[in-house]
Amino acid sequence: MARDGRRADAKDLVPYGRGNIIDEPALAWLAQQETPRLWISDGGVTGVGDTASAPLQQRCQEIVRRARIQRVKTVEEAAACLARGTRHAGVA
Repeated sequence: MARDGRRADAKDLVPYGRGNIIDEPALAWLAQQETPRLWISDGGVTGVGDTASAPLQQRCQEIVRRARIQRVKTVEEAAACLARGTRHAGVA
C-alpha cells in the first residue's frame, strides 16, 4: 500500500483474520485509482457470508479486465513489478 512515494507502516499491514468479503467493492475502488493497478490475490473472491459464487467471480473478472488490473500472487511479486516500472506479465 503506497502512494506518492509514501507507504503504509508495516505494523498496519499485518494479516488479520480470514475472508475476502469485500473483493468486489475493493476491485471497483482499485479500478478508479491511477495505474499501475496491482491486486495481490490468489484470484478467489467471496461476498456476503464469505461465500463464493460464479456471478460474483464473473463480475470481479470483468472489473479486472476493464480496468487492466494486474493480479500478482505475492507482495514480493508486486514489489518486483513496481520496481521494474513495467507491466507485469503475470496472472491477471
